[in-house]
Amino acid sequence: MPRVPLSLVLVLAVFEAALLLIVGAAMWHHAPSPADGAVGKGLFTLGAGVAVPTFVLGFRMLNSLPEHAPSASARSDWDEA
Repeated sequence: MPRVPLSLVLVLAVFEAALLLIVGAAMWHHAPSPADGAVGKGLFTLGAGVAVPTFVLGFRMLNSLPEHAPSASARSDWDEA
């Protein structure tokens, strides 16, 4: 089974959360019937539930990146020994 990069999972989760929040808010506030408003509220809540772990995962990924990676031009002749 091929491994999926975690950054791809994060991008898809951000897209899904944003889509659920936007569609849920639109359905909730512009609902022609109470049932549509309830579905919109549920979609909005589901989007918020997906957004919180996605936000945490994104910051954990940012914290796991190396703070300083020296480039090839940053090395000196003293490093060759």
